[in-house]
Amino acid sequence: MKKTLTILVILINLFGCQFVSSPSNDGTNKDFESALDTALVSMIGTTDPSSNYLLEHPEEYDVDVEHYAFRLGSEEDFEMSKDLIKDIQKNIRKFKDRTLSDQQIIDKRVLLYELERMASGYQPFQFQVDPELDAIPQYLEGFTFRTESDIRGYFSLIDSIPTYFDESIAFYNKTEMMTQFEHEKLTDFVAVMKEQSLSDDFFLIKGFDSKISSLEFLKESEKTATIQENREAIRDVFYNAFVKLENDLKTVKTRPNRGLAHLENGKTYYETLIPSLSGRNLTIPEFQMWISNRRIEVYQRLKAVETSNKLQEYQDFESKQSAPDYKDAYALIDDLYKKSLRDFPEIPEIPYKVYNIDASLAAISNPAFYYVPPIDSNPDHTQRIYINSTFDPANFTTFAHEAIPGHMYQTQYMRGIKGMHPIRLYIRNNAMTEGWAQYVELLSVRYLGGPKGYEDYIRDLYESMYLILLEVDIGIHYNDWSREEMGAFFDSVYVNNTEEERDEIYRQIILEPGNIWSYYYGAMSIQSMKERAQKELGDAFDEKTFHQMILDLGSASFDTMDILFDEYLQTQ
Repeated sequence: MKKTLTILVILINLFGCQFVSSPSNDGTNKDFESALDTALVSMIGTTDPSSNYLLEHPEEYDVDVEHYAFRLGSEEDFEMSKDLIKDIQKNIRKFKDRTLSDQQIIDKRVLLYELERMASGYQPFQFQVDPELDAIPQYLEGFTFRTESDIRGYFSLIDSIPTYFDESIAFYNKTEMMTQFEHEKLTDFVAVMKEQSLSDDFFLIKGFDSKISSLEFLKESEKTATIQENREAIRDVFYNAFVKLENDLKTVKTRPNRGLAHLENGKTYYETLIPSLSGRNLTIPEFQMWISNRRIEVYQRLKAVETSNKLQEYQDFESKQSAPDYKDAYALIDDLYKKSLRDFPEIPEIPYKVYNIDASLAAISNPAFYYVPPIDSNPDHTQRIYINSTFDPANFTTFAHEAIPGHMYQTQYMRGIKGMHPIRLYIRNNAMTEGWAQYVELLSVRYLGGPKGYEDYIRDLYESMYLILLEVDIGIHYNDWSREEMGAFFDSVYVNNTEEERDEIYRQIILEPGNIWSYYYGAMSIQSMKERAQKELGDAFDEKTFHQMILDLGSASFDTMDILFDEYLQTQ
């Protein structure tokens, strides 16, 4: 479920007073800190189920743990919150920079940017709400039981599923926003859930049994009763909700498989969506100019390799290269930690555990994914990484993306930034978060060996693909390209993929408008900053220092990063 609406709706009590007091003895403004505490509590919401994994102690944030509920949010909620966000901006600006510590100034700058993005964007209700019904089972699977109240909250969450499904169907019928692709995908998923939920091996039964059996605060008789209660809830409430959803989907009117520009106001919405997902406040033509300029740089480097003896050297290396040899995911991640020390700031080793995704979720899951730890947990909190099916060391760069030096490393680094308010762990800029992980995924190729320049060559090959796909995303969602027009574009830039591959690209871009921008544009923005630093600093450039500069800011927009990047260039 998209967070934009939730954040807007529940920020009512963020700032009610004007705080302009002087810094305390340690340089921090306690009133500002208190105000952000209030903001964090207000953002989370009293029955938002995300509190279960966002917070280790949700009761301390006024969360009604026993009454979690999936909720879509109403159009009235949305309209009311748009005015509130402007008041919040006005109040936070009343904290003068001279009264804040250096870190608080950064926190203020980052928060104001995100609030401005929410307030100024054109955000019709139908574009901002995304029910994501197929995420419900994974939400339940990742639920953590710390207290008996969590158990009650879990069953409350299951009880809310039928109403949530009904709200979602009503939304789709009212807005006619569901594409045929989305309908097909959801229909197939519902059929699988309906069938599997009747089996004792269903992951929401088998996994629940294991979790409850390990709880120390329940007696054996209570464990037995709780396990039985879950089986009944899954086979009654959960199963019947999916049966009804399957029938209701047959009545939903779908729209053609076309991009946002095919919808009323869709093109205007896309103009605000991409700045939000990319972390840069540019127009679509300005983004296209950036793509064009970046493509020239990348293609020139690729051409230089292909017209030299380097290409044959790289091809010879690839023909002899074998998959890395690791006995399990732990060995691979631990090796990534050691190898990355020369390129990234050292942090204490991170406690983590690797889990296997249940086979019933394999078809809809990524090769691996990472669970962000609770924002109020201790640094030694054991973090979670999930892998799909059996461990395959060939997914080396994927583990770099999800673990070290990717998401898990970046998150743990942020948790250790001195003086940074925890609200920054809650409000993240997706372009910096996913962009960083995508950037280090390509960088990790160096840890697999290879001749000099090979890592740069591989990165440029990937970037050439990224740039084409960003242009395709604009074509489909801004220029209303059809599948045939997309194919013609591929032909014009000499992309020789198959028709089946083109079908899948078109399908994914229709299903997830703008999603690739956070990953691809984010990664290339970091890389282009590094190239500029290398050029301007020459021998004074140090890659580890460059990475530290980015990490020290935390998750923030590239517009915000640009200011600190210029300062970095001047001080090196």
